[in-house]
Amino acid sequence: MSQKVVCYDQLDDILSQSQLNHVNLKIDVSNNAIGDEGTEKLSFVLKNSTNLETLSLNLGVNNIGNDGLKFLSNAIENCINLKSLNLQLYSNLISAQGILNLANALDRCKDLSILNLNLDKNQIGDNGLLYLASTIQNRFELASLTIQVLKNSITEKGSQGFFTAISTCLNLKNLEINFNKNQIEAIGAYNLGIGLSKCLNLINLNIKLYSNNIGVKGASDLGSGLSQCINLRDLTLYLFQNNIKDQGTSNIASSLANLNQLQNLVLNLDVNKIHKNGVSNLGSFLKNYKSLQNLELQINVNNISNRGILNLINQLSKCQKLIIFDLSFEYFKKQKNINLYFEYKLLFFYLNFIIQQRKRN
Repeated sequence: MSQKVVCYDQLDDILSQSQLNHVNLKIDVSNNAIGDEGTEKLSFVLKNSTNLETLSLNLGVNNIGNDGLKFLSNAIENCINLKSLNLQLYSNLISAQGILNLANALDRCKDLSILNLNLDKNQIGDNGLLYLASTIQNRFELASLTIQVLKNSITEKGSQGFFTAISTCLNLKNLEINFNKNQIEAIGAYNLGIGLSKCLNLINLNIKLYSNNIGVKGASDLGSGLSQCINLRDLTLYLFQNNIKDQGTSNIASSLANLNQLQNLVLNLDVNKIHKNGVSNLGSFLKNYKSLQNLELQINVNNISNRGILNLINQLSKCQKLIIFDLSFEYFKKQKNINLYFEYKLLFFYLNFIIQQRKRN
């Protein structure tokens, strides 16, 4: 029988207690400017809460630095029964030293099967990411992992170690990584592909790499790794602004065609210098996805002609199991070719008509 989740959203309510004798606990004191001092007080209470199995703690936007995270880490390492940890530390003042303390604490939590760390908009850099890599290395008990490090000045050095560590988490079923707005290039994407190719039990995968520069080779190597994740059912791939061009687009689409279990696909290829050939090949491969039911495709701000989009929609109408389709493409809104516009609307209507018929059946 599951234990009730106890929730707090006021720091004073928590501090009024010497300890929290709960099994499942959710605390959200984000955007409260509690700083290191407030984090120390909160950590004192958590340190004595040794019964915790599930902890969700949102401390985003709180001016917390390395000292505050050290206090929190000391508390977490006492929670040795933790099975699920959701720690939101986005938009604080944390650097690599703070992450080292957190990683050491997580090493004590041997039973973690679910780990969610949001470190967006801090200053952890490559060294901080490598400390995180060390704590997830060979975590065979991990089934679900989420790591978000948007805008943390991460380069190939940090990403290589982290993606290698992922390859040792052999029982992962759910993985989400957000490396948006860092400095990941082709080598980083290659290492990510290698890491993912070892995670054969993955069912749900969410990769966000927008505003990096993986290029054609990086996209191709990433696709090659993804092709080994044969049990994937849900895939979200954000490659916005990565200069992958036609060849990278084609290679990713070709690789994903091997995923016979794939049912839900979100693919963001905005701002990637894709032309008619790239989108044509994309459609040619997508139509052969055997189990695809739900497709969300974003291809804005490329060099794709209206005719290329029409061909894409025509190809997608041949997806045998597609029942939900969403296309984000801006060109028809800007141009005045009435014939093409109506052809587009007709094809789009035709595709959605087919989809509705499938739903009824």
